[in-house]
Amino acid sequence: MIALATVYLNLNDPSAAAPLIHRALRIREARYAPDHLYIGYALLLKAQVMSALGDPTGASLAHRGALILGSRLGQAHAKTEEAVALATGLLERWRHDEDQSGEPE
Repeated sequence: MIALATVYLNLNDPSAAAPLIHRALRIREARYAPDHLYIGYALLLKAQVMSALGDPTGASLAHRGALILGSRLGQAHAKTEEAVALATGLLERWRHDEDQSGEPE
């Protein structure tokens, strides 16, 4: 399911990817510890899907995924750095969008 969700996301079809990654994450959360790398990677993919759908919850999902990768792989690992960059970028994007829309934070 993760692979298929990734394909749909890469094909710019996040609405097709969303139910797949949602189900895959639920399965992984039922099977693995909350800080398992499989959970972290699934959270990062779900963050990308949610962001592509215009859902600001992607930033918090990416943050959680980045925390998991950081604790398991170390802060200097390339995958952790990518995850932190994703989380930071999504957070900045939503803050910028809020600033542009004139809505309070």
